[in-house]
Amino acid sequence: MACNALRDAADILGSYGLGFDHTALDGYWASGSRKAKGSDVVLPMENGITDPLVRALELVRAAAPPEHLISRYQVCFVQQQPRKKQNKLGSKAYTTDIQVRSLVVPDLDLRIEAKVLFGGGDVAAYCGKNGLLRFADAEPYTDQHVGMMLGYSVRRDDAHWFKEIQKTATSLTAVGPFEMLDLDGGRVTGSLVNSHATGQVLVLHMLLPFETNPSARAIDAAPKEKKPK
Repeated sequence: MACNALRDAADILGSYGLGFDHTALDGYWASGSRKAKGSDVVLPMENGITDPLVRALELVRAAAPPEHLISRYQVCFVQQQPRKKQNKLGSKAYTTDIQVRSLVVPDLDLRIEAKVLFGGGDVAAYCGKNGLLRFADAEPYTDQHVGMMLGYSVRRDDAHWFKEIQKTATSLTAVGPFEMLDLDGGRVTGSLVNSHATGQVLVLHMLLPFETNPSARAIDAAPKEKKPK
C-alpha cells in the first residue's frame, strides 16, 4: 500500500499534478551545486522534495475508492513527526521525515527516513547514523517491526544505488543481509536492522527518481564531444 502510494505520488509530482510548479518555490533547490561530468548542477533539497511529495500523497489518499486499504484503514500521510521516544525537540529531535499511519489501526505506523542520492558520499549518509542507523538508535526511529528508507535518486539508475547501498550497509554490524521481498504488488528490497525497541526492524528500501537542474542524467547520457585534431 505505502510503496504504491509513494510511486503514485512521485508520478503526480513528475506531471506537476499539484496544480503549481513545486520546483519553482523557494526551498526546493539547494543553494550550492555539485559536479556532473564537470558541469555544475543544483540538487533539490531533501525537505524540498518531501513537502510536495506528502502533498501528492494526500491527493492519492483523497482519490482512493472506499474499498481501498487507504480508505478502509483511514490512512494518512504526514511529515516531520516526532518519534515516540526522544529527549530533544524540534530540529534537534531528528523527527520522522514521513509517517504513514492509520487512524483506526494503532499498529499501522510506518516511519520513513528520506535521503537525496547523487554521489558516493550520499550513500554513506543514507546508511549512516542520520539515515539507516537511526533505526538502530537508542531513541529508535520506530517502535514497530517495519520501517522504510526512501532514496530520492537524482542521478544514475536504481540498480547502481541498490548495489552501492547494499555494499555500504552490510559492512555495518547493526544491519543484516539484503533480500528481495514480494510486497505491495511488486518486489521490494529489505534488510533487518538491530533495534533497541523491537529487537529487529525490517527496513524496506525504496527509490524514487527526481532531477537536478540541469539534469545530471541527461549530462551523463550525452555523447562525449570529440576534441578537434
